[in-house]
Amino acid sequence: MQKSKKHIFGLVGLTVVGAMLAAAIALPSPGASAAETDVNVTVRVGEASLSVAFISPQDGAVLTNPDLEVSSSYSKATKIDYFLNYTNKDGQDVRVPVGSFTPTDEDGVHNFRLDLRQYAGNNNFRLSTIAYGATGDQREDTVSFQYRVMNATYEGVDGKGDPQIKAEVSTDVDKVQIQVYDKDGNPIFADEDGAEHPIILTRDQIDADGRVLITLPFAEYGVEPGDYTTVLVSYDANDNIISINTVDFAYVLPGTPDVPDTGVFIGDLNISRFDYILTGLIAFGAVAGMAIYLICRRNRHDR
Repeated sequence: MQKSKKHIFGLVGLTVVGAMLAAAIALPSPGASAAETDVNVTVRVGEASLSVAFISPQDGAVLTNPDLEVSSSYSKATKIDYFLNYTNKDGQDVRVPVGSFTPTDEDGVHNFRLDLRQYAGNNNFRLSTIAYGATGDQREDTVSFQYRVMNATYEGVDGKGDPQIKAEVSTDVDKVQIQVYDKDGNPIFADEDGAEHPIILTRDQIDADGRVLITLPFAEYGVEPGDYTTVLVSYDANDNIISINTVDFAYVLPGTPDVPDTGVFIGDLNISRFDYILTGLIAFGAVAGMAIYLICRRNRHDR
């Protein structure tokens, strides 16, 4: 009876290790798991009751195109009104009607264009829509967005160690002047006599969508790592300043090692599927060898 128990314990140990190995083999690699689950699906169906919702612009968006395309989905609406809210030059909140639509279908999508140039001097807007039902009930949706002549962000450094600024500009921009200043306010692009030589970006250097990637020649000027501010001044076709944007960034030379992130849980580790299998095989071999050794030893002992 004692001998049978020992055999059973040994076999149970082998079974447990085998199950652990099978589970390790079945585990997908972290990259594969992310790729398999990262799926975006958009479906538009008719609502069972009165509804209205903006499709564009998106809430919180920063826009550089003054010719705004407004799009909303609706259901069971007999009329839809649109209102734009902003603050005028006197600091007063203003609400103006900007469109109205009478649907002929029970559900659908309504599109129209709104020229933001007529609200010059305003950057922050709130767009509202109200849908009216046949029985007098109402539904409302609101989005907030910003309109800027330019929207610029820091994109890191290229292989030469030069910082890059990604910018998106409106069709009203004809030229952009770019200068970088250190934390003491000294211009970076200047000669030995202190004369500034800012970068001049013309309209033909900007693509049709208003996007451009600006490379700042830090390597050429021998700029040291530190905190810097990029000032981008936009001009229209008449050489009038229409926008001033600033982008702050910490300049770090390329090749600076990052602090490794080993994670805490297995899902955060940089372990491949092969690593899972190899680790399982090693553990299986070690435990199986020990189990066989103990069984053989007990067998010799019982004779």
